[in-house]
Amino acid sequence: MSDKEAVLELVKRLPATVFLHEMLREIEFIAAVKEDLDEID
Repeated sequence: MSDKEAVLELVKRLPATVFLHEMLREIEFIAAVKEDLDEID
């Protein structure tokens, strides 16, 4: 899954009332996990 696809899936799952800073926090978390997984490989 590309980074763009991962973010789009995340946004689809979030409630409509989510704040932008909460979205950004979730995106940063996903990016950190993905980066760590890439380091393992």
